[in-house]
Amino acid sequence: MKIVQITLYRIQIPLKMAFRHALKTRKTSQSVVVELVTESGIHGYGEGAPREYVTSETMDKTMGQLVKAGKLITKETFSEHDAQECFSGRLEALDLKDTPSARCALELALMDAWGKYSGTPLAAQVAPAPINRSVRFSGVVSGEDLNTTKELLLQIREFGFTQVKVKVDRNHSLDLERLALARHILGHGVDIRLDVNGAWELPEAVENIQRFSSLGIYTIEQPIAANTREDYPRLMERIGTHHVGIILDESICTQNDAQWFISCKGASGFNLKISKHGGIWPTYCIYKMAQEAGMTCQLGCHVGETALLTAAGRSFATVAPELKAFEGSFGRFLLEHDINSEDLTFGPGGLVDLSFVLSRAGLGVEVDHKLLRKNVEMLGVC
Repeated sequence: MKIVQITLYRIQIPLKMAFRHALKTRKTSQSVVVELVTESGIHGYGEGAPREYVTSETMDKTMGQLVKAGKLITKETFSEHDAQECFSGRLEALDLKDTPSARCALELALMDAWGKYSGTPLAAQVAPAPINRSVRFSGVVSGEDLNTTKELLLQIREFGFTQVKVKVDRNHSLDLERLALARHILGHGVDIRLDVNGAWELPEAVENIQRFSSLGIYTIEQPIAANTREDYPRLMERIGTHHVGIILDESICTQNDAQWFISCKGASGFNLKISKHGGIWPTYCIYKMAQEAGMTCQLGCHVGETALLTAAGRSFATVAPELKAFEGSFGRFLLEHDINSEDLTFGPGGLVDLSFVLSRAGLGVEVDHKLLRKNVEMLGVC
């Protein structure tokens, strides 16, 4: 498989509603898309979602690194024998460790092209025997006022979600009202978890976890900022009797991050996001590390992911049987348009049939070039 051209797209697709949390309010998506073309005319696509407040990546930095990497691998030929080496060792040689979303976009594009070249689904390139055939994705309530929160919760109940994530911050009285409202509307049969996005400090985290556990909330994501990770082992010691799971997001980007928290018992589990980890293979490595340590994992997503990262997340879900929750696949509910014509939005109750990604080569996404170029800010050709 010889690569003859790489095109880079910087895209921002309008969201149908603003999405708010403690670190950011977002009204558009923010992604980079890599399109590579092989000598035989195969097109491979990949996506990364740079988030400066998570991985310190800017869009400019990510695009710059992709231009450099693209020039290095254009005209390169990969045989079946060294394909996997290409997608691991070769990518490491491109020095993309500081821009994991760039690495992710390039890795997925290579795997997509290779899958189409060899007739292999993406999931089968990660693990030999996919396990999950269907999963249920979660509903999400961003940081809204009470009236908007109520409207969203009623829609979530009508749609039949069994798991819901609620974003909170430092307005504790309002958050308590919102969570009490969520429990009232959704009932006790729905699993509600919180996402703090690092807004609390250690003392208030201890107090709030005690307070919110009275509402039957037993999973809290990223309660303390990522830059004060030494507080997490202390937090785990102080909440030991409350049976609350602490899941990390912004604190876990690399395998070194994961190893640190595993070693010091600083969390209950990790929220895995394919872009922030640098691709599906690094994500799978962190997942296996957590499994071996007896920790839980959930599949997360960045707000505004297109069909490419959606399909990558679904592929990952097929080979990770121990995931406790699934986020993403919001599709038409969030984006004004996607970059493909086929709808990948979850169904009623958040149900997703994974046969879509198991029956097609590569990512299984047919990109529509008109839609891809509709909201392009910048593109480059290598």
